[in-house]
Amino acid sequence: MLRNAYAVRIWVDAPSGVRLARAVARDGEASRATWVDVWMPTEDRYVERDDPAACAHLVVDGGQEIDPARCAACAGTPSPASPTRQASIT
Repeated sequence: MLRNAYAVRIWVDAPSGVRLARAVARDGEASRATWVDVWMPTEDRYVERDDPAACAHLVVDGGQEIDPARCAACAGTPSPASPTRQASIT
């Protein structure tokens, strides 16, 4: 499995309704059927089969609302702590 190739494994967990709402908000209403009929069932099978949360070094609660006004990365301007900036992990 590829997971062994990563020095740090992070799993972001969020309820399916939250994930779907975010996907449709990002990709548009026309994407809903693909998310519901293809992506989410495939993801559910992956989670059931491989249990990625159990193999993660860190599990993050992704179900919380994000205030874009407080998140420079959301506004497209990386902050020093932004995950969009490269970091060296040894």
